[in-house]
This record gives sequence, structure tokens and C-alpha cells, in this order.
Amino acid sequence: MIDPVSIIIVAYNRLDMLANCLQQIRANSDYPYELILVDNGSDRDTAGFIKQQADKPDVVAIHRFSKNAGFAVGYSRGMQLATRPYRLLINDDTEPGKRWLSRLMAVAAQYPDAGLIMPYTNFACNPNIVCKAGGITETKMLGPSEDVPAVCWMVSDACYQDVCGVIDQLRGGSNFFHDEFEYGWAEDILTSAIIRELGYRRFVAGGSFIYHHGFQTQRILAKTGDYRARNTQRLDKYLKILKTMEIKKGETL
Repeated sequence: MIDPVSIIIVAYNRLDMLANCLQQIRANSDYPYELILVDNGSDRDTAGFIKQQADKPDVVAIHRFSKNAGFAVGYSRGMQLATRPYRLLINDDTEPGKRWLSRLMAVAAQYPDAGLIMPYTNFACNPNIVCKAGGITETKMLGPSEDVPAVCWMVSDACYQDVCGVIDQLRGGSNFFHDEFEYGWAEDILTSAIIRELGYRRFVAGGSFIYHHGFQTQRILAKTGDYRARNTQRLDKYLKILKTMEIKKGETL
């Protein structure tokens, strides 16, 4: 029996993008999956839409925060609710292309030691590819990749557990992302560095493409102050601590 992939989506308003993302997942996924939705304190319309998803057969869990808890806390909560061998987090402002999920899982089947598997996107992994909504038809699978787009991560259960153990040692809770960070990118860099230090192999899956509308949250937050500077200071602190730690697979919890 094939074990489904747990797909986690965190949403904060942007109802049109969330609805489109779910539509594309349902139309283009050719591998068993289950959805976990996290409502990060959305407005009434978006919250109502998410609540309605409870009746859909592919939705197994919904969690709602009373107010926006941030990217890191939202996705960490969603991943805690997942129970499948592979957890996949995806932004709500994306459009997965055809056969995106089966091609990710094809890499997982070929490389069982892979901790992190990613799709191509129009923002990361291969800047030479001309990308558009609807996907691309020809790509080549890369070897271990240094590029980690925030748009979509698929991690093995072993990798997830080990990362959570390291984050716990960094006093960020037993989470996949350190809960001290504010919205976007810095927590991704820290978690990516932890995966690298643990020695997990990382891959980009050929033919798996996700179109990312991009920078929607940053545009909203541009008026709220220099959150990037605050996050950068925190990131530098934790990266320095990480370099002093001795961590190994299977020994962090």
C-alpha cells in the first residue's frame, strides 16, 4: 500500500491565492496525499473558506490560530500534525504543475537517504529555465542542491525529527523552524543549514515544477518596519551557535 504524502499549507488571508493553490493541487497531483491546513488568524472570508475544507475528503486536519503567529510557528504546527513518512510544506501563493508530486516521490524512491527534496520554481533552483504558470515539460534532476526555495520543501520523517531536535537545542521549541523568527526566509536558511550539518542529501526533482507568485508577504510587511534586519541578527546568532554544536543523525532527540 502506498503511504500518502502529508501536504501542509499555512494561510493568512489571500483567499483567491489559497483557493487557486488548492485547486491546482487537486487537479495536478498524481500521487496519494492528504492536506493539513493552518489558518494563521485570517480574515472572516478566508477563515470561512478554510473551515469549509473540513468536508473535503483530502483534508485530514485544520488548525486555527486566533492571530497571526508567523510563518515559522504556523508551519511548525502543521508539520506536528502530520504523521506520514514524508511531510511537504507549500506556500499558498503557488501553482503546482502537472505530475509535480509523483516526480518528487520518484526521487524519494530512488534515493531513500534523501532528507530534503524540492521542485523547480521560477524563483530558485535553476535561474536559466524560463518558467510560467502551468509548468515546464523538460528538466533534468540535479544532484545535492545548495538552493532551498521557501516555496516548497518535502522532508523525510527522519530528517524532520532530527531537525526538530536541533531546533530544540537552539531553544526554538521542538519545531522544524525556530519560533523566534518573523515572517519568511531567515528560518528557512537556518533549517537548511541544520539539514546540511546533519548530513542529509538534498535534491531537486526533475520535471516537478511549482509556479510561485512571489514576495506577497514581503510586500504586505514592507510597511511594518525593518523585520529583515531583526531576523538577520537572529539568524547570524543561531548560525554561529550551530557551528559549535556536534550533531549527528538520529542523536538529537
